[in-house]
Amino acid sequence: MLPAHSFYFIRHGETDFNREHRIAGHTDVPLNAEGRRQAEIAAAALAGVSIARIVHSPLIRARDTAAIIASRNGAPLSVDPNLMECRWGAMEGQVTPPGDFGWADAWSRGEGPEGAETFVEFGLRVRAAMTAAIAGGQRVAVVSHGGVWRVLREVLGHPPAFSGRNAEPMLCEPPAKPGQPWRIVPL
Repeated sequence: MLPAHSFYFIRHGETDFNREHRIAGHTDVPLNAEGRRQAEIAAAALAGVSIARIVHSPLIRARDTAAIIASRNGAPLSVDPNLMECRWGAMEGQVTPPGDFGWADAWSRGEGPEGAETFVEFGLRVRAAMTAAIAGGQRVAVVSHGGVWRVLREVLGHPPAFSGRNAEPMLCEPPAKPGQPWRIVPL
């Protein structure tokens, strides 16, 4: 259970790995030109929004997306290593067919891939990072990764959805009544 405070979640902008349907995980790949453009669009959408700080993964694709947003919004940046993407082990660098997340569904059930962080380990790490990010009661923006979004959606009471669109700010608002799912609104 997360603290009942609204926050923004933004998956990093596009990378060449995203374009090639290649799994990045902890592989530190930079934004490509489209990813920088997407981050600029996200920055424009959040330019007038009151955000106390932007918490991001230390991986360069998330760090640079956060920096572009901060350059327009003015919110200070802070890094949390627990917001890193899942360590996918043998799947890192592998190409997967677009929309084929069967390997991730198997991973969610505890079935590989070899050398990967387990679903339970990753979920605990993501929950801890998100709790720390939003605990202060001020509205924050979190810039992270598709695997983090998958876990976070479940925490917010929604079916898991892998990835989400690159650099699309999502406003996450706590439910009006306990036990209901959080409201997720794309900007």
